[in-house]
Amino acid sequence: MSRQHANGQAPPADWAAASYQPGPNTPLLHCGAPGCGAAYLDDEPGRQAHTAVFAHSPRPRQAASPPQENP
Repeated sequence: MSRQHANGQAPPADWAAASYQPGPNTPLLHCGAPGCGAAYLDDEPGRQAHTAVFAHSPRPRQAASPPQENP
């Protein structure tokens, strides 16, 4: 099944979006803005897409947490 415009023609392909592949270690986070909670990939394209769709920036990038040591 493919998307079609009201006139029955398929929309043009967005090759930039189709070629995007997130990195293997890109975390999936949830937005911390009040009332949002949307999930986004924590990389620059994912953050830009969240801003474009929801009109606000997701919470700031999170630093990787240090590994937990077992005593």
